[in-house]
Amino acid sequence: AIGGEIDSFDLGFIPMEMKPKRLARHTHLLLKAAESLRTRVPTEGAFGVHIGIATSDAMMIAQSGFKRAMKGFAGANANIVSQSPPHAAVGSVAQFLGARGEVHTASTACAAGLDAIGMAARDIANGISRCIVAGGADAPLDVSPLTEFVKSGLASLRNDHPSHASRPFDAFADSGVLSDAAGLIVVEELEHALERNMPVLGEVIGYASNCDMDRSRPGCGYAPCMRDALDSAGLNPEEVDYVSAWGPGHPVLDRAEANALEEVFGDYAQDLPVSSIKGVLGNPLAAAGP
Repeated sequence: AIGGEIDSFDLGFIPMEMKPKRLARHTHLLLKAAESLRTRVPTEGAFGVHIGIATSDAMMIAQSGFKRAMKGFAGANANIVSQSPPHAAVGSVAQFLGARGEVHTASTACAAGLDAIGMAARDIANGISRCIVAGGADAPLDVSPLTEFVKSGLASLRNDHPSHASRPFDAFADSGVLSDAAGLIVVEELEHALERNMPVLGEVIGYASNCDMDRSRPGCGYAPCMRDALDSAGLNPEEVDYVSAWGPGHPVLDRAEANALEEVFGDYAQDLPVSSIKGVLGNPLAAAGP
């Protein structure tokens, strides 16, 4: 199966005491993203880190399994215990950036990175923190979990025509295309950002999270979640200018999302611009939101 892979990069920017070669692939990607934020985080006072990871480092686990099958106990990778779980990455990012605030991991499938940002904004609104680095990452491009995604029907088989593979909301899409990625942003109280002369790129005015309560109806939680987000933001549907949709390119899931948009926005849905970044990036799971 095809995938959107990030080119290899030098790990020399990671301090040797962090033992970069032992870290999971998604942690490498997050640290590369964190490197670009080092001049944006506070040099005084505490700030937190919230990270979303959808999968464990299945690549590390699978490779250890292969070596264990050949060499027995000697082939096992002891680093799996500390480095492959979703919660391992946030500690590395916090150490790299020198964070002294709260650190949290969200592991809510594709929504994990966006949930990390939403929870960060909620913590700031509630006075728990003034500044939080938030985002997400995933690195699913190896024999595992890519094989399992293909087996489940959640990865496209258009290997001969990769430019036609990732097609959100397309009537002829067969499924999505997995990608490596990481994305981080600084979520900050407005006054705190202005005190530090930081550029303000946008404002989080609402957030909601939900799940499908009926397994027989995929996407049945989409519309209630959209309504909750609009209520949180104090907006009417007609005040929304654009929707960056989940749009993973899977026929069933895309249809469910389109139906939810029509349910929430009514007639206005016909005039509302909607697109999915996955047509360009593929599906980087927890990195898609940030």
